[in-house]
Amino acid sequence: MIINNLLPKSFADKVYNNLNSSHFPWYYNDNVIGFDKEPWFQFTHLFCEENNILSDGYNIIMPILYFFEKETDITFKNIKRIKANLTTQYNLTKEQIKSLEHADVDDDDKYLSLIYYVNSSDGNTIIYDNKNIIEVEPEFNKLVYFNSNLKHCGVFPAKNKQRIVINFIIEK
Repeated sequence: MIINNLLPKSFADKVYNNLNSSHFPWYYNDNVIGFDKEPWFQFTHLFCEENNILSDGYNIIMPILYFFEKETDITFKNIKRIKANLTTQYNLTKEQIKSLEHADVDDDDKYLSLIYYVNSSDGNTIIYDNKNIIEVEPEFNKLVYFNSNLKHCGVFPAKNKQRIVINFIIEK
């Protein structure tokens, strides 16, 4: 379920540097799951949807799926979506601020969700697996995967300036 150091360090650094470049196109999105008004926002970048490549950055992040296959022996058939999310530090209160619990795909065991952590940050991912609650700390070059019909949410960073993840939804 968790793979540490998924990519060779030089490649993980390349992904990090590309997504942190001043030339990488992040798009403002005020629709964070569970929040419909300010101050909750994020920046997103859609790489691929329903096997349609939508970004020049696709070639930079696509190899992550092949390293995942190598580590798990899980082969993917199709890509439902690949999207990067960048959430910024927000700490007006001392409480953890979470997005709404959601499933990426409803009632279908044939999809997997993968979350690749581009940087180390606070702002855990919380996965609700039946009665178990699994918290995953964002660490550079870590990947967590789970069935896409499991509810989960992300926590906004309170200490770090940003939290960057790449979300993959694949058909297995």
